Amino acid sequence: MGHAPVLLAADQVDRLAITVFPVFLGGGPRLFEDGLPPGQWALTSHAAGEHGTLSVVYDRIR
Repeated sequence: MGHAPVLLAADQVDRLAITVFPVFLGGGPRLFEDGLPPGQWALTSHAAGEHGTLSVVYDRIR
């Protein structure tokens, strides 16, 4: 995930754009262990794509 955890911990992220690709392999690492990072987040947009993909955008409420 690169620098994302550091930036999230420092409260330097205003938008999260995430695309989920459904792959059933029996498990894997979680993006956020306890849900979204601390703070107030609002779902700004979402769209379902081909083959079951899901794109979501969350904006930080300040």
